[in-house]
Amino acid sequence: MSQAASVSEILEKHGLLGIWSADCTKPLSKQNRYAVYRALDSDHVQREVKSDPTTAGVLSIADRASESGPNEVNISWVDGAGGGRVDRADAAQAP
Repeated sequence: MSQAASVSEILEKHGLLGIWSADCTKPLSKQNRYAVYRALDSDHVQREVKSDPTTAGVLSIADRASESGPNEVNISWVDGAGGGRVDRADAAQAP
């Protein structure tokens, strides 16, 4: 029996790790926030959303991910306050 893919493996497979922005040609600002997705280990991916280069961004951790279609990924996020939510990413939109 094969082992299920890890959170990091799923996000990497679909090109979702790295830096995302509405316009990567423009600098980081409140009008052009950056989201940085980095693997912490195989079971956790950190998302940091920044709007100011001089301050830390808002952090959340992906603790579960699953492929729900050929180009769809469901991601469970937990924030520092203990809250959580599930997002669906369209991996076909990855850069």
